[in-house]
Amino acid sequence: MSFYIAKVQFEITHDNGKVKKQGRTYMVNAVSVTDAEVQVNKYLSTCVDPFEVKTISESKIVDYINEQ
Repeated sequence: MSFYIAKVQFEITHDNGKVKKQGRTYMVNAVSVTDAEVQVNKYLSTCVDPFEVKTISESKIVDYINEQ
């Protein structure tokens, strides 16, 4: 498995009705670009705002350390 960087663009509707595009970046542990895209779409499937996965690229990150 490798780490991939997914850039996603959301269309956020504000209280005044204006729509603003906002980009967010996600790190995904996956076996391929296709697998990473599937994981991002599944993760964001309950999101209220419309979104589009713009790019996915393999990261140079070699591991994730989560010790607290």
